[in-house]
Amino acid sequence: NPVAESANTPSSTKAGDLAVEVAGDLRVRVIGSKVGENADMIALWPDDANPTHAIICNEINGTVAGAPASVQRVRLSDGQVEDMVFGLQNCDPARRTPWGTIVVGEEAGPGGRLWEILDPLNVNKVIVDRVAGTTSDPRVVVRPALGQLSYEGIVLLPNGITYYGDELRP
Repeated sequence: NPVAESANTPSSTKAGDLAVEVAGDLRVRVIGSKVGENADMIALWPDDANPTHAIICNEINGTVAGAPASVQRVRLSDGQVEDMVFGLQNCDPARRTPWGTIVVGEEAGPGGRLWEILDPLNVNKVIVDRVAGTTSDPRVVVRPALGQLSYEGIVLLPNGITYYGDELRP
């Protein structure tokens, strides 16, 4: 059964698995404690039924010098965290595509972009120049046809139809 109401927990100092209220018979366990700041959306890889990794968007200002990674990969078997992409502004949507890639977006006002990670298990420490729309690795590419906006969530259908929202629009 669902919880009776939303949890009133703006912050918690309890251990990771105790800091979350879950419904019914759901269980919680900490996979890794080395994930970057402000983890937001998570895409499971390679599928939802038997995932081996979690691809995590960190909703931070990744454009400042020395900022943590914007996108990280967590191996679920042992919690090993690897930095995938640096330099995004407020990474928020993260979604596995039906064609075997990961897309991540920026919740960054009218300048936010959508990026596609073509080889999610082998992309490491890629630097993004979000203004120019370029990267240090050709396996991470900007998708300008989807526009520049403040991405908030995304759904990709097998035929390529894509639904997404702009956080700053009704």
